[in-house]
Amino acid sequence: MTDSYDSLFEPKESLVTRWKSDPFARGSYSYVAVGATGDDYDILGRPVEYPGDKIPRVYFAGEHTNRNYPATVHGSLLSGLREARRIADTFLGSIYEISAP
Repeated sequence: MTDSYDSLFEPKESLVTRWKSDPFARGSYSYVAVGATGDDYDILGRPVEYPGDKIPRVYFAGEHTNRNYPATVHGSLLSGLREARRIADTFLGSIYEISAP
């Protein structure tokens, strides 16, 4: 397959992370304590509201905010879509419904 599509598979640049040795990351994904529940993921994903008008101003996405798929790439992607929807709903109004898988 690469013979037909050589130019599609030629990387332009690469980056190697050293998350395991990073003193702040200490690994590649988050985890919660033993005995934690899905509610803990929900708390981590709650937007922060401005006290004066109760409108969310800071939104959180990432695998650490997805109760159904924590510590996964697709959990991170789904949480990004969730927050994009929250932002759109807050500032543009709700135009559609999406149910969680």
